[in-house]
Amino acid sequence: MSQVHPPGWPSSTSFGPSGLIVVLVRGIVTETALRAIWTEAAQYAPDHRYEVGLARIGRLLDQAHRLGLVTWAGLHEMVDDIHERGRAGSVIMRELARQRPPGSSPTESRLEDRFEEILDLDGQRRFRRQTVLGGHEPIGRCDFADDELPLATEVNSLTFHTTPTDQAADERRYQALMDAGFTVCVIWEDDLWSRRSTVVATVVEARRYATAGDRVVIHSPGCPWPEPRVGAPRST
Repeated sequence: MSQVHPPGWPSSTSFGPSGLIVVLVRGIVTETALRAIWTEAAQYAPDHRYEVGLARIGRLLDQAHRLGLVTWAGLHEMVDDIHERGRAGSVIMRELARQRPPGSSPTESRLEDRFEEILDLDGQRRFRRQTVLGGHEPIGRCDFADDELPLATEVNSLTFHTTPTDQAADERRYQALMDAGFTVCVIWEDDLWSRRSTVVATVVEARRYATAGDRVVIHSPGCPWPEPRVGAPRST
């Protein structure tokens, strides 16, 4: 099915999710916070510096997390991706990730905090945080999952989800979730702060589709993608 979005979308300031090595900030290519912290961890790779590294890098991670620069879900994804290549610092980062499982903080971002706040204000049932979903094989960790319905919900920032590359990667992921039997609800950053009622309406619509067994992708109105290639007509 097709999906229609109004014109006039904001440009992206990034090229990829937080697990990648570089991002574009105000026109300057720079390392992600996680990649920069991993570089610091590499300095403590020798065995005699391991305990010092755990303490110092652990503090760096926690400070970055408090500032909203790092999520524990992103940390685990990066550890899974990089440690297999034998990169220095892998042992320290793997242990620090073990101590910081996804969902162990109240939420993984300010956007997720805001999403839960909106649901609470409207009396909507909450979702379960940071859940790995999939069929016979895991597809990946979703921001939220419904405890009663086959419904996955993602809360997307404009920073990491707006370029053509971002869109293509996200749509492959959403298609995999639909193939595994899930309806997908995508809530966009601008709606969380400026159009609270549309967030609730999108969740209600997504739950209606999931209840009916329709495997589609439902975006909130703030979706910046000009030509989504998966999903159902948006009516919120």
